[in-house]
Amino acid sequence: MNRVIRHKGVDGSSITIGLRRRSAYGGYESDADTYTSDDPLTCVLWPGGDLPVAATLPTSWVDPDEGNVQVDFPANAWNGLAPGIYQAAVRLATTPPVDLAYFEVQLEAGPAGGVARPTYITAQEIDEEYPGLESMLGKGNIDLAGWTNYRADAREWLDLVILSHYRPCSSSPYQFTIPWASPQPETNEFLADTLADDGLLQWTPNGRRLRKAQVCWVLAKIFRRAANMSAQAATLLDLSDYYERKANDTLITSIAEIDLVGDGRVSLTVSFRTTVTRSR
Repeated sequence: MNRVIRHKGVDGSSITIGLRRRSAYGGYESDADTYTSDDPLTCVLWPGGDLPVAATLPTSWVDPDEGNVQVDFPANAWNGLAPGIYQAAVRLATTPPVDLAYFEVQLEAGPAGGVARPTYITAQEIDEEYPGLESMLGKGNIDLAGWTNYRADAREWLDLVILSHYRPCSSSPYQFTIPWASPQPETNEFLADTLADDGLLQWTPNGRRLRKAQVCWVLAKIFRRAANMSAQAATLLDLSDYYERKANDTLITSIAEIDLVGDGRVSLTVSFRTTVTRSR
């Protein structure tokens, strides 16, 4: 059975279906000269089996003499439908209806509204750290969006760690105090705004270590989630624990280097042993 792929919230291109009928020789031939443009058409979608119709698609004759029909896929047709595979039937909208052709519609999630959450690391970095991820988890458990949510969570995790280790002080010429900074480091709006504006330097040696820590943090989350749905749960949990330790070990031996003025240079360093310094 033919299958078409469409995405929620997106107008899909129309398809043309040539109706077929059994020939006198047992095969199929074009169902020409059977219908007219007055014959009403519809296309119904349902999840399969004896479940009720979930949606209908606009359907019209392209060339009734040749038995060709067009099925349209407007974005609003998917309202209320969950992603999945649906059975589709082109039929005469008569009482009772007469089915003329069948196909399948694979409905996939479309792009969400709003702005994507920011990330520091890429999906490629995850693949490079664990090249056998797809073979370990199976294609059905691979996030085709590149683990976007986990990567965004990893950025938030790192930013919170940086904020929680930030201590303004003025005990040496290399350190400084921000008078308007909140005394609670985890609520320091000045530093939080700087991080949100991509002030963290990521391509210095220390920045690369922080990226590596995030990659390990994401892998720990991926393996732990997969363990809930796999017969290899023990192995996956061991991998999750390993990468969680690796993420933390990498983090505590790193320093966050932050550009406060947008010149690409280190203005502020935050050690995860609670040391804060400012360059001259």
